[in-house]
Amino acid sequence: MEEAATQRASLLGASVEFDAKLSKQEETHAKLVQAEERRAIAAEMETADAKRRIDELTQQVETARTEAEVLKKKLCETASSKNMGVESEVIVLHARLEELEGENSQLQHRSRTLHKRYQDGDLNDSEKSFVNSLMQMSQSIHEQDMVAKENELRRRENMITSQQTRIDTLESTLARLLKERGKEGDPNSRSMVDLSLWTSSSPSAVQKQVRKCSNSCLPGSHPVSVWLRS
Repeated sequence: MEEAATQRASLLGASVEFDAKLSKQEETHAKLVQAEERRAIAAEMETADAKRRIDELTQQVETARTEAEVLKKKLCETASSKNMGVESEVIVLHARLEELEGENSQLQHRSRTLHKRYQDGDLNDSEKSFVNSLMQMSQSIHEQDMVAKENELRRRENMITSQQTRIDTLESTLARLLKERGKEGDPNSRSMVDLSLWTSSSPSAVQKQVRKCSNSCLPGSHPVSVWLRS
């Protein structure tokens, strides 16, 4: 019985050590999650920067359109003037108007055909930089998501392996104690523990069987179920 008590103390120590390791793993996982959150924030900042670039391009288009409208208005005002000196200015303004309208049309066309021109390799340096930034951001988010999933899967696998190892140890210890108890008692008595349960049942079923054994097979001793406390 002293040896059984020693075994129980050893198992309790192993359980405490396992809980400490599990707590450390959870802390490490939490740090990884925080790191992923920081990366996600950085990705969001990159997205905001990309949006800002698009807004700047849109603002340029709007500015060109406004300037064109102002020039049109000014052209109409000067056209009604009979001052011959204004004719030269009208010609200049008209030329500038056509130039701005052409630039505006070109900017709108390039913004509408960005995807096709990317496929055809027809992007200027600014557009290439913008597209590369989006691709890098997308790849970074995907890689971060994969790392987080792999870490979570590895953590769960480690927990399952540790639990199975502890169950195997408890099975071996209980079987030995029952064998020793059988030698001390009536050789014709039968064990109330179905040992096949230990290799085919879930941990909860094993705990019930251990409690049953502690209450009926090992009178006077501490409940064996305490070994399973986590």
